[in-house]
Amino acid sequence: MSEILGKWIQAEGQSFPGLWFEFRNDGSFTAEYEPMGIKSSGTFEIDGENITMQQTEHTLGFIGEFKGLFTVEKNQLKMVLASNPGGARPADLSEARIYIKE
Repeated sequence: MSEILGKWIQAEGQSFPGLWFEFRNDGSFTAEYEPMGIKSSGTFEIDGENITMQQTEHTLGFIGEFKGLFTVEKNQLKMVLASNPGGARPADLSEARIYIKE
């Protein structure tokens, strides 16, 4: 799990540049997308390349379990999550967004 810990900011040229996630050692996360005033938080679990996020707070009410996949290579996180709470885990990383470690 330690490879995903820290703050990751979505790179330019993607849907939500500047969106960031911060994953903490206690299994909690926070996220923010300042241009839209969106904040979220909750907990996460890692199993290999699978990530499961339990989003318990979200400015727009998107609460629930989000399943996803991720990889970390040096200072780059590739992560893709289900579009909606309770949705199926994506099959691969083909639609992953890229985040850079702060």
